[in-house]
Amino acid sequence: MYLNNNFSPIFGSKNLNYYQVILKEAHSVVIEVTDRSNKDIAFSKFLIRKVLTPQEWGIGLSAPRYLTQYQNQPKSFTYLDYIFAWEGGLLYENSLKRHSWFLKFQFEDQRGPLPNWFKSWFFRWGANPIVFPKNVTKIWDTFKKVNNHFDDLQGLIQFIIYYDIPWILKWNYRIFCKIEKKFSIQIIEPYLFRQNYLRWWNKFDFFDKEAVYTKRGVIALTPPTAPKQPTTQSTPQLSLKDMLAGLSQEEAMKLFAETFGVQIGKDKGKRPMSPY
Repeated sequence: MYLNNNFSPIFGSKNLNYYQVILKEAHSVVIEVTDRSNKDIAFSKFLIRKVLTPQEWGIGLSAPRYLTQYQNQPKSFTYLDYIFAWEGGLLYENSLKRHSWFLKFQFEDQRGPLPNWFKSWFFRWGANPIVFPKNVTKIWDTFKKVNNHFDDLQGLIQFIIYYDIPWILKWNYRIFCKIEKKFSIQIIEPYLFRQNYLRWWNKFDFFDKEAVYTKRGVIALTPPTAPKQPTTQSTPQLSLKDMLAGLSQEEAMKLFAETFGVQIGKDKGKRPMSPY
């Protein structure tokens, strides 16, 4: 059954190892694995170092980059593969169905704003205020008010990044039955989907003496600036009369012909040929 490796057959040979190698070779994520005594992986770390933007990709988004540390096929990946690697790289589960992920931002060389697809990824796989302790929730509420130039999702990502907040993630499969109706006919279709579970890491002390909040308090961030639009010099618009002023009749007719794409002179009197 394909659930044993957590990938649909439509992905072919693009599996967990493939996507994790992509994240590694792109210098985007460091994955650290912790083993139990029986060698079954109990939890892993997913440390986010960098998110490649389309601008940093530097080549056509469908153009391949080649993998140097992957022995199987395919040996290349596109930007679309890179995007899916952020989800595909998390699709590990152990035989006991008890594996969990420890995730944290550790940006080292992040350039430019985070792309929209990454915000969508964080919405599905990232931290959520619902798991914050009450005293942290109060700080989060204040942070939102101070930085109200961000929407809730953007603000949450910044809050998690700036305060070095880790989160614990686990996922499992669920079956949802959907009722479809068409006139008098009714069918029940089962849908298989992946459900994520989040929790706060209890060993993280938001108010520790070395914690960011203790040193910096509520951080006020600079509003994002809109990208500069290329400036074009406007030229005064001349009327046809102004354009023809000072020209001889022959020069004026030539300019008129070039401007409006008509022929004057040799073909005078001829009817234009229909293209149909």
